[in-house]
Amino acid sequence: MLSGRKSLSQTLVKATFTVASFVLVVFASYAFAHVAQAQGVTSNEVLPTEIGEVIGTGTGDIRITIARIIRAFFGFLGTIALLLVLYAGFIWMTAAGDPEKVDRAKKILTSAVIGLVIMLSAFAITSFVISRLLGEGGALGGGGTGGGSSAPNDIACIGLSATCPAGALGNGIIESHYPNRNATGVARNTRVVVTFKQRIDPASIVVGGANATVAILKSVDVGAASNQFPQKFAQSLTAADIDVAVSADGRSFTFLQRNCPANCFGSPTENVFYTIALRGGTDGVRRDGGAPAFTGTFNSGYLWEFQVSTVLDLTPPQVSYVVPADGASGVPRNSLVHVTFNEAIDPVSVGSGFSITRSGGNVVAGREQIGNAYRTVEFRTDESCGTNSCGEQVFCLPANQQINVSVRADALTAAPPLGIYPPNGITDMAGNSLDGNGNGAAQGSPDDDYDYDFRTSNEIDLVPPVVVSHEPAVLQGSIARDLPMSVTFSKLMSSASFTSDNAKLVPGANGAPTNFSLATESVSSVAGGDPDQTKGIIDHDLLSINQPYALSLTSGLRDLRQNCFYPGAGQTVCTGNEAFCCNGVPSQVACGFLP
Repeated sequence: MLSGRKSLSQTLVKATFTVASFVLVVFASYAFAHVAQAQGVTSNEVLPTEIGEVIGTGTGDIRITIARIIRAFFGFLGTIALLLVLYAGFIWMTAAGDPEKVDRAKKILTSAVIGLVIMLSAFAITSFVISRLLGEGGALGGGGTGGGSSAPNDIACIGLSATCPAGALGNGIIESHYPNRNATGVARNTRVVVTFKQRIDPASIVVGGANATVAILKSVDVGAASNQFPQKFAQSLTAADIDVAVSADGRSFTFLQRNCPANCFGSPTENVFYTIALRGGTDGVRRDGGAPAFTGTFNSGYLWEFQVSTVLDLTPPQVSYVVPADGASGVPRNSLVHVTFNEAIDPVSVGSGFSITRSGGNVVAGREQIGNAYRTVEFRTDESCGTNSCGEQVFCLPANQQINVSVRADALTAAPPLGIYPPNGITDMAGNSLDGNGNGAAQGSPDDDYDYDFRTSNEIDLVPPVVVSHEPAVLQGSIARDLPMSVTFSKLMSSASFTSDNAKLVPGANGAPTNFSLATESVSSVAGGDPDQTKGIIDHDLLSINQPYALSLTSGLRDLRQNCFYPGAGQTVCTGNEAFCCNGVPSQVACGFLP
């Protein structure tokens, strides 16, 4: 019996050594493996579904699975150690002065305590290793930067002296950008566009040099190196390489490579990664008026990465559809003019690309806004004609008039379809001028202008939109971390209002802010019918593991008649005049995240 009990306590000591060694070997192998990979670890490395189902670990990141198994085993060993201490105490208390039993109890207790000390030390070491290799909290891209750059931040930020950016798209001052995060197959003659939620001081946008606030970094794999990180160093483009232009509203900035197509981004023979880094802090990008653009949680700035392919984009953009439709009559006066293209449009080209006139040729004054991931432009007049259900001004087109809309093509350079720059008409993100007549070739203005008309009535539509469906369902559990999210409204919505201020992906108390972007799609409520509803689409990075999230929709959302969305109005289980409907419960205050 003595030898059996002795071997049990000694087994505890040996087991802790074994587990500690196993943990360090496993995670060290991951570290060395990642040094050998130029692209490093991404947040998309998961177990195949079949394997996860068989062994009961799910489809989460395999490193997190191993960490959970190790921690569970430590818990098991701790339980054994506690039982041994209790057993030794029991023997000692019941020894009745028997020296042999007391000695046996002391030996068991000593072995158990030694095992506990070793186990706690091993647990501390492995917890440190796990936290360093998996990142804070072990979310692996579930929040924060979302795995946008495979290189460590201090390497990716070469060319900037400020703290490396760690902002989350949709949560700070950045509204959208092009190319998208982690985009692949990007054309070499692309333009890089960043849109802020507020006007930005153009003088604070400095590319390259000692005072850079914007770094455009060409990543180069240099093979083996002198430290433990995946080796991706960056060559920063300077103001001599890049032209910068600002949109009419002062919120969007376009960066294009000079002398393209002779000298474009990337290479004609191999794919090349680029990282765009925006500096925060007092010496970084500034708002109009001088205050720092990046503040609070995201004061360090923002960065993202994309891959440039070997091809040039020489296909001119076309108009996909317009609302009101060409030739429509009886259109309510408070309608927005909505034009959607088949690809992203350079926002700098929008200000000079639209002309709205009424009967007799008089210009209708107003302003344009771009949304839907740069694919949709909307025009709103300056003539106030009442208020909506939120008490905000509604602007109207002239009543009982024919409204003529002209979407102008950019003038052509000597190398069509490339338009001139700065543009005087619509171009896509590669600088190709609008193909308004849809013949597949860019002919410039006026041959390729897209012209259409409709007729207004004296009616003003003040019916607010409601939500008719959404995915995932309210309080749906165990959703995939990359599950697409969407919400469908009862009316056609303003794409320009579907912003991250008005549609927010909100994490729970322990969840991290996650990169997300928004787009819209016009759909029909009847199969085969004309589009009469809008589906809002929320694209996001991997969500944090086992955390609640909510999609928060505010009254800042508008339909194409400028009526504000009334939160909760579409959820019929709520009654009364409450401002919000939170999971079917009426509320006068905004809903928090889902419990």
